[in-house]
Amino acid sequence: MSEGIDVAALDLQRICALDWAAPEVEVQGALRLRAAGGFTRRANSALVTTGPPWPDERALAAMDAWYDERGLPARVQVVEPEQAELTAYLRERGWRVVVGALVMVADLDRVLHASGDQPDRLMAGLEVEDRPEPDAAWLDHLVGLRGDEGASPGPAAMAVLRSGGARFVSAHDRDGCSVGALRMTVTEGWLSITSMHVAPAWRRRGVGRGLLAATGVLARDAGARWAVLQVVPDNVAAIALYTDLGFTVHHRYTYLEGPARQSEAAGS
Repeated sequence: MSEGIDVAALDLQRICALDWAAPEVEVQGALRLRAAGGFTRRANSALVTTGPPWPDERALAAMDAWYDERGLPARVQVVEPEQAELTAYLRERGWRVVVGALVMVADLDRVLHASGDQPDRLMAGLEVEDRPEPDAAWLDHLVGLRGDEGASPGPAAMAVLRSGGARFVSAHDRDGCSVGALRMTVTEGWLSITSMHVAPAWRRRGVGRGLLAATGVLARDAGARWAVLQVVPDNVAAIALYTDLGFTVHHRYTYLEGPARQSEAAGS
């Protein structure tokens, strides 16, 4: 954990859930069920909000029915190491880990110091702006990030993107072409960074570092003291950048899906 940052994994996940909020949420005991029409696993999974005792067979069946009504797979987000026993519990019942992510945190002042406190220098020749709504260029970056070319976010996806008082940050070259973008929110002193994407032709040219620095300045002005982001473990280049800026791994989480859904998916 980053020096001076003392926050429990479950509490940090609560904050992250506010910053990436599903339009439909229902609490069933220790399960916070979330649905957003299938837009991202995080907004379409059950977050387990406590430690043991874990959800029993009846609770899992009720959750499965809730997602079935919405045409979504029964999926649980498990925070580790706090809930590692839950992963074992679910796997014994036929659930399968489908993907995981690292949650990285940093002291915001350290991030800005590591970037030289000069986002203008890092972004020489580029203009950075933030908006309260994503424009077409920003949404093009989202499509590039997700790899679903030709698709545009529907109402449920837009509700997630706008949640948490989000601001949409982008960088433009001299011709006005968008070369990079990310989404930021500030909640309870935490800057949450999501949906960061740099155009392929502009990678390894400092755009990502500059975007993070510029976003850090905006967040500091909004009262943020710390930063949090989430990254898949095999994104080596991104992890190297975040580490260089002072981020460290706070915890990790995994998604598990129930066996009935896997059988249905295999036959489709």
